[in-house]
Amino acid sequence: KEKANSSEDDATRKRAVAMSKELRQRKIEVLSSREQRYPADLKIKLELAELLMQLQNWSQAIPLLQKAGTSPSLKTKALVNLGKCFVYDKKTGLARSQFEKALPDLNLDTEPDVYKECHYLLARVCEEMKDADSAVTYYGEVIVVDYDYKDARDRMEKLQGG
Repeated sequence: KEKANSSEDDATRKRAVAMSKELRQRKIEVLSSREQRYPADLKIKLELAELLMQLQNWSQAIPLLQKAGTSPSLKTKALVNLGKCFVYDKKTGLARSQFEKALPDLNLDTEPDVYKECHYLLARVCEEMKDADSAVTYYGEVIVVDYDYKDARDRMEKLQGG
């Protein structure tokens, strides 16, 4: 990857992309077999689900995330990822529910990126569901922490009427 990033050669870049895809596919194969062998290991389910999400296999990732969400230590991350799956699968009501379940356990100090992403995505879902007041609230939570996070400020201002 480092060589491909510093290189201007298309063949090197294509090779790096191909190797990255192959590595991800092998990880999926290994984790799938481990998940079958150790069905109680919820960390494996979460890791496998995250790889499947990279391939946009929402229907395969969702049941794994639901199981991983039963672990107190993995619950928040699993719920946020589950919400993302539902967003991409066009199930906004279910996505909102998952994001809202994750909110009480989000910790800005330990996982600031997850905190911002969850609030931002929840605001986007609320905006799509025509719940402007909630969207403004969640965008506000993001802006308080990171004023320039994605387009949160612009979206909030638009919802507030300029």
